[in-house]
Amino acid sequence: MACGGRRPLAAAPPTLLVSAAMRTRENKATRSEIGLTAAFTAYFALTALLVTFMPVVTPALQDGFGLSASQIGLLTSVYLLGYALVEFPAGFAGLHWGGRVFAFSGALLVLGSLVFALGTSLPMFAAGRAIQGLGAGMVIVTGSPVLARGIRPHRLTWSWGIAGAGWGVGTIAGLVILPAVADAGGFRAVCLAVAGFSLACTIAVLVPKAVRARPAHGEEIKVRSYAQDVRGVTTHREVALLGLFNATNLAATVVVIVWTPVFLTEMRGASVAIGALVTAGLGLSQIAANPAGAWADAHLGRRRVIYWSQILLAASTLAIPLVPGIAPVLIVVLLNGFFDMTYFPSIFAAVPTVVKLRLVGIAAAWVSIVGMLSSVVFPWLFGALLDAGLGYVAGYGALAAFILVGAAGVRFFTWSKPKPD
Repeated sequence: MACGGRRPLAAAPPTLLVSAAMRTRENKATRSEIGLTAAFTAYFALTALLVTFMPVVTPALQDGFGLSASQIGLLTSVYLLGYALVEFPAGFAGLHWGGRVFAFSGALLVLGSLVFALGTSLPMFAAGRAIQGLGAGMVIVTGSPVLARGIRPHRLTWSWGIAGAGWGVGTIAGLVILPAVADAGGFRAVCLAVAGFSLACTIAVLVPKAVRARPAHGEEIKVRSYAQDVRGVTTHREVALLGLFNATNLAATVVVIVWTPVFLTEMRGASVAIGALVTAGLGLSQIAANPAGAWADAHLGRRRVIYWSQILLAASTLAIPLVPGIAPVLIVVLLNGFFDMTYFPSIFAAVPTVVKLRLVGIAAAWVSIVGMLSSVVFPWLFGALLDAGLGYVAGYGALAAFILVGAAGVRFFTWSKPKPD
């Protein structure tokens, strides 16, 4: 008997120790999963930088070319429209070439940035933004099936959480680095910088083998069978609802990034640099929000994460024009960015749970299209409300109302387990 009359603790059975070690090893990300996630995160960050592009060049376009608020909003809407239109063609290309489609995406991003740099009128600026939108629109529809094939199901929400944090990094980089470039060389220098970033991120995303691997049986998929799959996915209620959730997420991100710097300069007397720095807080909170959202998805449930994120996102959106001063706006923007991205990992991690693996790319495309087509109107609508003299409260209020529609949609979503292929 042990000293003090206590019995020694019994050792854990070897089988339990082995199974615990196996579970720990299975829960850890593999080297290939880390590499794939990092490469996609860098490219996804680039798409966020492209959204921040507009508030940085807006002063030059208004002062140098006389563009109105609604015309500035139109340039963002054109970008989002190009993003939406390329989804299904890019999805079909991805079934044949896999992640190699990123090479076409990068080429369009570089071309669009150069066209914008050479622009002297609204049509040419719109053409550049549309080409950029076509390139950016290939990102999720190409990356979603690549991640679904290269990341184990129980690690997929984690991977999307890291990728979503990349969006925050891209937002900060765009709102901090690009204004300095604009001050040094004008808006055309900003376009050239974006072209350079696009080229570098394209090279990086093509490094992992999982990206360059061609999907199995991709060559067997014909246009007719693809059209049938598209028809089936576009009538799928759960996929459409995921698109609605993505729409509220994207509309909030785009409107806050595009119009909050302008709001701060016009209504709070902030300089362009201060307006950009305050809005960059959105990206800072998004970096923390995505891993937090992935954790909440696993521990609190996907329904609660998507519902309450949208409720709190709507409240923080409406608060932006209502709080006084600059510092309170920064606090609200931080909260807005956090709640905007806590449910992003849940949206795209849910796609493989409602459709089969071979349909993930099509479903991701439809989620993006619904999101883009639903949110494409808001940058323009916001500017139109300003031009009509209704003010910033009306613009942010309209966006908050739309976000609440997304929260109501959670009630109609049927939650399920991953679909076998």
